[in-house]
Amino acid sequence: MKQKAYPLITLLTVLFSGTAFSADALVSNQPTTILAQNIYSWNGGYLGLNSGYAWAKDKRTLQWNIEGYDFSPETRSLSMQGFIGGIQAGYNWQLNTLVLGVETDIQYTDLKKSSTDLFYEETIESKINWLGTTRARIGFTPIDTILLYATAGLAYGGVKASVTDYFSEDYTSSKKTKLGYTIGLGAEYALNTDWPLKTEYLYANLGKLKTTINYIDAKNFDTLGHKFKVHTVRLGLNYKF
Repeated sequence: MKQKAYPLITLLTVLFSGTAFSADALVSNQPTTILAQNIYSWNGGYLGLNSGYAWAKDKRTLQWNIEGYDFSPETRSLSMQGFIGGIQAGYNWQLNTLVLGVETDIQYTDLKKSSTDLFYEETIESKINWLGTTRARIGFTPIDTILLYATAGLAYGGVKASVTDYFSEDYTSSKKTKLGYTIGLGAEYALNTDWPLKTEYLYANLGKLKTTINYIDAKNFDTLGHKFKVHTVRLGLNYKF
């Protein structure tokens, strides 16, 4: 009986081994599916809106001139702070993880401050009506949807300075568009393929502005030299096209 069972056991072993081998072969021969990963590209132009907070300082140098004699100049500062907001447009070129770009923007500001000096009997007011920049940008992408960058370029803005003297009842003002420079840092995050969110800090130096006020005649006057320096922190949203 045992001798008859041996051939049967051997046959079953061969059959089961062959079935398992065939199943392995079917599994191993199935094609492997590789999921394609969508890599975000920063190439192209964009247009967007921004708003934020700005603070500025008007560093003034007061030079007294009395009867042809120049007194030692005095230095004072007037600080301003307030809202800033506007639009920006630009273009990026991406080279692997390196991103080069250009951007220009124009902002409305409500930076304004006045100061009254009772000793000199005068009120001095400083104001920045608007601010704009045109800049180059260079940055890199630690991951494809995040861009970190540094930026620098030209700054320009509408500034105004005025002086009211209560002794002579004279008023004078100077209003100009000033040209200077700007530097800053920023970061952007791609919410999706079309809408990057941005945050940015900029420092802008708008140069010098001069105002002169007469007291009695041309031999008795004050000369004020103004230096406008602006800091901005903004949050913005761009549409990429």
